[in-house]
Amino acid sequence: MEYNKELLELLGRSLQSDVLVDSDVLAALTATEKRWNARGIRFLDPPRANKEGKRGISEDDEGKLRLRDWWGNPYFIRCDDDKDGKIAHPQRPGEFIEARYIVYTAGRDMNPATWDDNVTSVPDLPRRPFWSWE
Repeated sequence: MEYNKELLELLGRSLQSDVLVDSDVLAALTATEKRWNARGIRFLDPPRANKEGKRGISEDDEGKLRLRDWWGNPYFIRCDDDKDGKIAHPQRPGEFIEARYIVYTAGRDMNPATWDDNVTSVPDLPRRPFWSWE
C-alpha cells in the first residue's frame, strides 16, 4: 500500500503459489534494503533469533536475513492472487477466507501441509502466536 504496489510483485514473485519469506522479503519489510523500501519504513520488527537461529530473525553465514519459528521452520505467505479479497481456505475446499494474505509456518510437525499445528495468521484456523509457544 505504501508504494502503490505489492511487495511480492516488486520482488518478481508469483502470487499464485505460497511464497517463502526469504532474505529479500525480510530486507524490504525490516527496512534494511532501500531498493524495495526507499523510504526506509520498518514494516516488520521481529525479535532476534536465539543461538540456534530459531524464534526470530537472524543472518545466515552469507549475511542473508532469515526468519524462523520455534522449531526452525521458515515463514510463508499465501496471497490473494486475483485480488478479490479472498484466499482459498487451506482446510476446507470450496470455502474462502476474507484476507489479502495468510502468513504461516509448518509448526511442530515441520509439515506445512498439516494445518492443525501450523503457526498462522488465520483467525478461524488453529492459531498459535508467532513469537511464542505455550
